[in-house]
Amino acid sequence: MIDTPIRDHGPAVRLTGTVLAAFGAASMTIAGLMKVFNTDFRGDMAGNYELFGTELPAGFFVLVGLAELAMAALIIYRPTRIVGATALTTFMVGALILNLVGFAKDVLAEGVRDQSKAWPANIALGLLGLAIGLVDLKARDRTPSTPVPNPRNIVV
Repeated sequence: MIDTPIRDHGPAVRLTGTVLAAFGAASMTIAGLMKVFNTDFRGDMAGNYELFGTELPAGFFVLVGLAELAMAALIIYRPTRIVGATALTTFMVGALILNLVGFAKDVLAEGVRDQSKAWPANIALGLLGLAIGLVDLKARDRTPSTPVPNPRNIVV
């Protein structure tokens, strides 16, 4: 019989995952709280986006904020971290599309052109979500490493 030891990725991988998750959850918590509780921020956001010629309602950004808070909770709770990381990446791809494909208005009220400067943050947070998920998968990896013969179990 051949013993197959289980890989132990050690505390470094788990610590990296926890730090990435804390940063991702903090980012989503701050963004979500701003959208849910700050009415001026919501109004400014709603005024910058339009869909089919109509401004997005401020209530849309309340729903976005609630979704961001839910993602933060999923990311910080270890058993649901992969789900939260997947949601974060998916959400940021959607935000990137919203910001780059043309839903952002060309001209703000002050006349300043806004080519939506949020796209680098969308990309960074999307990659952060991907990193959280991959590191968490690595930390959960319990597949056997290369089988190692154990001399005690060799039958002659």
